[in-house]
Amino acid sequence: MLQALIIISPNQFHEGLTNILLTAKANLEIHCVENLAELVLIPIDTYKKSRLISFLNTFIIPPFLLEKFAFGGINFHPGPPTYPGHAPYSFALYEQTKTYGVTAHEMLDRVDSGRIITVDAFPIPPACDQEMLVGLSINAAVSLFEQLAPKLVSSSDFVFSHHTWGVRKTTTTSFASMCEISLNISKDELENKIRSFGWGDGKTLLFCMQEEKKFSYRKNALKSDSNDAVEIHGYLFTPDPCDIDK
Repeated sequence: MLQALIIISPNQFHEGLTNILLTAKANLEIHCVENLAELVLIPIDTYKKSRLISFLNTFIIPPFLLEKFAFGGINFHPGPPTYPGHAPYSFALYEQTKTYGVTAHEMLDRVDSGRIITVDAFPIPPACDQEMLVGLSINAAVSLFEQLAPKLVSSSDFVFSHHTWGVRKTTTTSFASMCEISLNISKDELENKIRSFGWGDGKTLLFCMQEEKKFSYRKNALKSDSNDAVEIHGYLFTPDPCDIDK
């Protein structure tokens, strides 16, 4: 019998997700962690009575940990099945997709490969950018979590849908490759990249190279922020901190 749930997600979601689950089953044991270091500290006996829930989590769960969960794992992916992998919202925006969504699926050894439980799809609003789509995805993921809560707290098996994953799986490397800006880029292409990738992914920002120095795009940067900046079609790229003293 399922006796506990372990949630791995950013801390900002812990209280809300816990309340949703306790509403579905009041006497459930719930553990919330932010990262793999905290996950491995949970006693092995707890794993043996638990299901893992990965909610908008950016860490890859090692197979040796995932296999310890008696009731497996469910992941809430911030994109539709057509966009498996890293930062799906940015690639969807760049390709000017009209419909987006979030996906709940079983967790397997390979990222975003398990059978899909359900997808919550929604239209991408006009003039939507990366920041806005991330916010819409979070709201949809919370709504989907609430919808599936009665099943998440149950020992019974999930019913899987007909949805299948797309062939291309984006990575931090493919995100970084999209962030390099040529100095002779067209204005339309630059604006599409800023709309889609302009807030970065926590590791990489849009950037250009000039005289072997790296200049990064930061929203709301002003010329007064740096005397040494690159301007492309009216958008400022300021020196990367690592390159300022070169």
